[in-house]
Amino acid sequence: MATFDLTKTEGLPDACREAERRLDAPKMVERAADIAEFLQKVQETPAEERTSEAFQRLIWEQSPIYGASNALSAEAALTDPEFRRWFCDTTDGPAPEDAQERVAWLDERMREVTRRVWPDKQYGSAVRTTRAFAALFPHDFTAHRSPGRKDRLYEILSGNRDDQHDAQVNRWLLDHIEHEGEVGPVDRADWTAVARRMLLPRVLFEIHKQAPPGETEKALNVILYGPPGTGKTYETAQRCVEICDGEERPSEIRSRYRELVEAGRIEFITFHQSYGYEEFVEGLRPETGSDAGIRLVATDGVLKRIARRARENEGEAHVLVIDEINRANVSKVMGELITLLEEDKRQGAENEVAVTLPHSGERFTLPANLHLLGTMNTADRSIALLDTALRRRFQFVELAPAPALLEAAAEATGVALPAVLQAMNDRLEWLLDRDHLIGHAWFMAARTKADVDEVMRRKIIPLLAEYFYEDWGKVRAVLGGGDDFVRGERLKPPPNLADDGYEEERRRWGVVPHEFADGAYDRLVGGRSADDAE
Repeated sequence: MATFDLTKTEGLPDACREAERRLDAPKMVERAADIAEFLQKVQETPAEERTSEAFQRLIWEQSPIYGASNALSAEAALTDPEFRRWFCDTTDGPAPEDAQERVAWLDERMREVTRRVWPDKQYGSAVRTTRAFAALFPHDFTAHRSPGRKDRLYEILSGNRDDQHDAQVNRWLLDHIEHEGEVGPVDRADWTAVARRMLLPRVLFEIHKQAPPGETEKALNVILYGPPGTGKTYETAQRCVEICDGEERPSEIRSRYRELVEAGRIEFITFHQSYGYEEFVEGLRPETGSDAGIRLVATDGVLKRIARRARENEGEAHVLVIDEINRANVSKVMGELITLLEEDKRQGAENEVAVTLPHSGERFTLPANLHLLGTMNTADRSIALLDTALRRRFQFVELAPAPALLEAAAEATGVALPAVLQAMNDRLEWLLDRDHLIGHAWFMAARTKADVDEVMRRKIIPLLAEYFYEDWGKVRAVLGGGDDFVRGERLKPPPNLADDGYEEERRRWGVVPHEFADGAYDRLVGGRSADDAE
């Protein structure tokens, strides 16, 4: 795993070289070959055939450059001969040679095409247009499964969070890959080289995701922390598989995880307020003897059991997953074993330490091939409140909300989900703190607006009510300040109380019982005051 810091531009050459190395991996080579074959096919199509419906569908719907969903249809345009001729005339060169003039030329045409195909400016339309333009102008675009992640890479490397059009983002990334990364321009006839360079931003982003600044490859004790819905469960399964197998298996994470659990190489437990040393390390359990008497016998806890298996199989990594690690009294649960967690005090390490267990009297130490992976919901308890000794022995990896990961769901549902999530979280951080945000995972599986409505109704709004202890005024503020999602019905005071000076207005709050109105999510993003709503 790379150790350079991608947030610093001086680390970009090393990052590019690492990305080139990773492109030799079978899946990346296969993807580069697919893109190269596609680009060659596009470039070799004669001009007189480019107005055909078959060619237009090729670049709009069958391009492997972007993994955009086809949920947003361009059917009306693609079946219209007049549009196809106009599109070919619009994209026909010659494009300017100067980089900045070329960006402006592409930008203008991409916006014009988007307006022509989707005059109502449907969310995700720009992504689909970019997909077609990247097929026609491969030297001016990059490739990524999620264009939103490419934009995030641009932010990481440039420090610029301004709203840039896709043509500008692509030009900046390509220029810096060529200059800082020393990749250099590629032969326009070498489609494999073009495809590999197009894929570099995607691989660079994966490097950044897998090796955040300061994270070391061999950390044995890690805690994943973040607010609800940031993908801690999936990230846990993925890390467990990578630890045990030493490689990524994105297409088979779940099945491989189950295999490793069944093989005894992964144990999963959940801490809670009643969890104790007896369940975790060892405890005394009553047993009935042959003389009908009862005796107390030292019984191994989950840590001792998996440590024994790890010790018996030194060549294999083992993982103990501790879900909700912050919900138990960690000092009480781990006892004297908290000393053994430190990597230099593991079995066989330079400063190996063994302790005598209180019930069995055994000498015990932790094997070096046993990983501890904890998860922590920051909405339940802040990291600052964790035991200092625990914080010192674990590496903390934040899983923050990632609105960019909702690009595909947004295109499928027609709801601007990245903007919706960002707007709610900005308000939550202002009203509360960054520990009480909303994760992207809630919306990942949404494919229709009805799915989004269901998530809002069953997950998001109840969570907001919990965050604010039923202060519905603040819940309403997070949702844009209007009545699209929650409404309060004025309650009449009981008889005689109004005459006694009880003039406080009270409301019965509830979620809007029917389908959320058209434009509700746009108004959530834009914000609307309570006065405006009324």
